[in-house]
Amino acid sequence: MPSIMIVTKPANGGDAEVFLAERLTTVQLDDPHFAAQLVERLRWAGADAESAERKAAGGSHSPRCADLRVPSMQH
Repeated sequence: MPSIMIVTKPANGGDAEVFLAERLTTVQLDDPHFAAQLVERLRWAGADAESAERKAAGGSHSPRCADLRVPSMQH
């Protein structure tokens, strides 16, 4: 089964952190609701990974995306 992973790429050669690991099928992508929620999870995980990379590099970072999330409506 195909999978999607969002991981950090540490500048110091340390271990990568996994922020999203999800298996999916193309049939799931045919469902607009599933696809929209997947894109939302990708955005959150990407923002969290970017923040972790900046923090690990000693740079400033914006608030964690998780702190800004608004719960989505579940069907």
